[in-house]
Amino acid sequence: MTASLLTSLATHARIARLTDFCVIRAQGEDAFSFLHGQMTQDISGLTAGQARLAGYCSPKGRMLASMLVWHHEGANGPEVVMLLSRSIAAAIHKRLSMFVLRAKVRLLIEDHAPVLGCSLAAGDSVAWPEGLPNTSTALPDHAWALQQVDGLTLIGMPAGSAGVGRWLVIGAAAQDAETLPATLQSALSAQAEGPALAARQDWLAEDIRAGLPWIVAATQDMFIPQSLDFELIGGVNFRKGCYPGQEVVARSHYRTTVKRRMTGGSVAVPAGLKTNTDALPGLDICRQDDAGAFVPEGRVINAARQGDVLHLLFEAPLALMDGPLYLQPDALGSESAAGLITPVALPYSLEGTAD
Repeated sequence: MTASLLTSLATHARIARLTDFCVIRAQGEDAFSFLHGQMTQDISGLTAGQARLAGYCSPKGRMLASMLVWHHEGANGPEVVMLLSRSIAAAIHKRLSMFVLRAKVRLLIEDHAPVLGCSLAAGDSVAWPEGLPNTSTALPDHAWALQQVDGLTLIGMPAGSAGVGRWLVIGAAAQDAETLPATLQSALSAQAEGPALAARQDWLAEDIRAGLPWIVAATQDMFIPQSLDFELIGGVNFRKGCYPGQEVVARSHYRTTVKRRMTGGSVAVPAGLKTNTDALPGLDICRQDDAGAFVPEGRVINAARQGDVLHLLFEAPLALMDGPLYLQPDALGSESAAGLITPVALPYSLEGTAD
């Protein structure tokens, strides 16, 4: 059944090689309790079959990392696996290692573990192999649901577009991109460079539409979790114990009104203009004053391009969310490209709450 499932997924899904991401694995009898004291999430309460969002903050409550975490039954006992931006993985590994002290924890960066994004849009062929029941061998059927299949970890991901199904596929520790199951390897090999790059941008654009922020090197130590709506999408547990920055995060939740939030937007890109979306996070989001000067008011969190449309997640004051707002001058690599942002609503309410 597992082979049939992977064959179906490789046949019907659009697959993106997500080299932007990296895995850190925490092993040892204190792995869960150690990370529980470091993260915004209830790590001690992680159970098999579900992934969760988590943040890692500085003592001032600003996010050094956003990540996906899950419980994995390793060969030597339970482990915590963290998926985060490759651009910050080494720094986070080093910082966490500083605080291990006498805890029985081993932190490993799995630099070569493949991370794939598999997407099915409305109207695509179904991913379910004929006769395959919705059991433990089936694809995860909702966001953050997790299954282990053929040595791979499959995680259901949220989507901002109706009718889109998405799954992360993370290779096992001993695997690399060349030792994936033949079904997935064949699907990847069939992609030319252009389609492969487009598939990656499509995946990142859907993360943006889903309101899923990823901290990268350029945006470390910029935002408190609430500025990224992190508590609204399940990334903060206010009932757990202390962690770095917890007092600041809790104070913002219980005692103050959050005045800055994350939202979505799109920018029309002039035809033929090349844009390096990896260089946009951390750049300014601006308003224009009465004299026509651009005044910084927020920051880009993530960006992806599909055709002549640039998709953005950005942080800005709530009072300015309705715009007009602009990317900082020259952000698109052209003085003639104004960078006017069209607001795009995210698929949740700012009035929501999280435990």
